[in-house]
Amino acid sequence: MLWIGGQANFFLYDRYRFIFMIKICQYLTYFACSPYPTSTLVLNRSFFTGKFTQSHAPSPAFKNDIKRLLRDSSAAMVTTMIDYYGFASLVPFKNAIRGRYGFDRVQSLEELFRKDIDDSRFLPYLQLHEFEAMVFVSPEAAAETLLEPGKKKEMLKIKRKFKSPEDINDNPSSTPSQRLCKIFPDYEKVADGPVIVAKIGLKKIREECAHFNRWITRLEKL
Repeated sequence: MLWIGGQANFFLYDRYRFIFMIKICQYLTYFACSPYPTSTLVLNRSFFTGKFTQSHAPSPAFKNDIKRLLRDSSAAMVTTMIDYYGFASLVPFKNAIRGRYGFDRVQSLEELFRKDIDDSRFLPYLQLHEFEAMVFVSPEAAAETLLEPGKKKEMLKIKRKFKSPEDINDNPSSTPSQRLCKIFPDYEKVADGPVIVAKIGLKKIREECAHFNRWITRLEKL
């Protein structure tokens, strides 16, 4: 989560995304310096308390973290970055999700999530379909980082089947991370994914991932 307030901003998220989140923090700090000079950005590890069970279901502590941050009157917004895959099937309001396609369904779920928290300052963001979708933005960067440049073509073959990396589906056997593991057996979700995505950079990811871009755009306008 990103807590945007007059005194401090905090990210709470699964820790393996730390490198990429630093990139987002740096970008938003730079952007806010001009239109919002009173805003500051502080990373505080004591606030990294979002917890997930082995089934990836959000624990009560995770929702409590959101509520706790929203109790701060100086917070302009609290936002999240959670994988749509897995989360969508475990929330208590899963049967209310509407839409045939991923983009529609993720927006439906975000709206349900927002209503569940019931605070106008809460901006839920769910990564469609999971974090590794952004790795497919640049097969070249992924293959080079994983020291197997010859496998770039295999990633490109998958990428070309979809309009956007965000469209790579959430079937348990064909999620972006599963596809990566089939191409790169030594791929480590915790170690490799954030490094690759940070190397690709926000600009290129925003160009190819419309849902992600909408989220960052909303944050820019605060």
